Amino acid sequence: MSDHTEASTTGVGLAPSALAGIEAVGVTVGGHEGDGAPARSPRKRLGVMAWVAIVWLSAMMLLAVLAPVLPIPDPTETFPEIARQGPTDGHPLGGDALGRDLLSRIIWGARASFAVGFGAVTVGLVVGDSWASSQGSSVAAWMRCLRRS
Repeated sequence: MSDHTEASTTGVGLAPSALAGIEAVGVTVGGHEGDGAPARSPRKRLGVMAWVAIVWLSAMMLLAVLAPVLPIPDPTETFPEIARQGPTDGHPLGGDALGRDLLSRIIWGARASFAVGFGAVTVGLVVGDSWASSQGSSVAAWMRCLRRS
């Protein structure tokens, strides 16, 4: 253990030993540069939950893209025998109140949801970039006008 001084933890409100070796944004808090600790890479690895989310979103996106060729019933087709029923052989998630296959509706709904999500981000980027560019150029125009006077 390296010796810590009160100056290295001033304003933090914790005892120096509680901060020994804590690293935030690549800066060691409470420690010293040359205390023999191995250098850490500034690049962080993704956690398990991040990978679970990536796999889930990728699977849902793949299902949404492949919806027209998947062997699932039409999401608007009704099957009165599965209305308000649980899972059956041909309908793994069962049916809704009108007898429509829930798995089919989820997959086709994901297709629409991804389209709306990507569309909203695209519109936001285009509008935001256009607005920011116009504001940047108008500031330059104002500065030129102010310099002339």
